Amino acid sequence: MKILRLVVLLVMFAGVTASASTLARLDTLRIAALAKVGMDTATNQMPLVNANRAVNVSVQWTSANFPAVEKAGSITCSDGVASYAINDTTFRKLTWCRIWRAQPPDGKQSLAVLKVVPADSVYEYVEEGKPLAESEALIAYAYAWAGSLYVSPAPTYKDTIKYGYCAIGRFLTGDTATTDIHPKYRELIVEHAAYLIRVELELTGNEGQ
Repeated sequence: MKILRLVVLLVMFAGVTASASTLARLDTLRIAALAKVGMDTATNQMPLVNANRAVNVSVQWTSANFPAVEKAGSITCSDGVASYAINDTTFRKLTWCRIWRAQPPDGKQSLAVLKVVPADSVYEYVEEGKPLAESEALIAYAYAWAGSLYVSPAPTYKDTIKYGYCAIGRFLTGDTATTDIHPKYRELIVEHAAYLIRVELELTGNEGQ
């Protein structure tokens, strides 16, 4: 059912012509969602708090299923430490990782690209750090698990890790609050919120009243 609903929303999304730039604030997202089900505004049948909840749930749903929020982080490493806390509770998926490796004693740095691998398949992807063919260098990789970022080989001399990730969209607390969902995905928030509103109206028997 979840996959079917995703496909239906994608089909609807493909035909959208409305400007996503007008769908930045909570109030505009709510109004657009209500309009999809034939309502001009929140009513007794669909209280304002319920309509806002539908929008926020849809923000979560959109950013959980699509790369709709992209962020970047930076970590100053410690010598020999291979894991670091990701200090963002909205973190969802690691997408890229680079490390600036210090080269003492002159202090110069070199950029290393780390292969991002799934946390549950590290062995299959890196073969326990097996050296690259015709090279003594270990495979450099990174993965995220349980709120931490793991890198290999372990950093030295306070290297700096730069990484990018997909995140869950911010919760919208007031009408003027703006979403961090990328504009091209905002119509999906509207479509999904309208779906939730319609389901609630049907369950309560208030649709069309």
